[in-house]
Amino acid sequence: MRATHAISSKTLPCAILVLAIFVPLSSCDLIHSTCRKTPNFQLCASILRSNPKSGSADVRGLGLIMVGSLESKATSALHTIKQLLRTKPHLKIPLIECSKKYSFILKYDVTEAYEALRLGDPKFGEESMNDSAMVAQECEDGFKRFPCPITSVNKDAHDISAVAAAIIRLLL
Repeated sequence: MRATHAISSKTLPCAILVLAIFVPLSSCDLIHSTCRKTPNFQLCASILRSNPKSGSADVRGLGLIMVGSLESKATSALHTIKQLLRTKPHLKIPLIECSKKYSFILKYDVTEAYEALRLGDPKFGEESMNDSAMVAQECEDGFKRFPCPITSVNKDAHDISAVAAAIIRLLL
């Protein structure tokens, strides 16, 4: 009886060590293989690896994380636009239009993508993320006479949307 206890007390730490090494590797493999199927591997991998929930996520979970990243980016864009409206009055019209576009992304596209993933209907999630990419580009294109002060935000929102759409497409 005592020998069994000694073996199990040695086996348990080894089992924990094996799990500590291989479980993160398997999640990294999923992140790697999933991100390889997107238009921007580096962006995809960077966002997913920085989120602690990705370690235990399946592809659906990775899609949810990416939609959450777009939600954060769109929220940040609205905050930046609000500040720019105070400091760049000559850009009022295109900034207001961008504000409407990012509000649309948050209210409709992000919400629809979350619901589509939660309800197991990825087609609508993919469509909403493709729409978000297009809307972010429309914001950029709205600056005709002056350089767009949020080009990097628009590019990030576009690229995150495209990556999210590609991940969600894997669920079809």
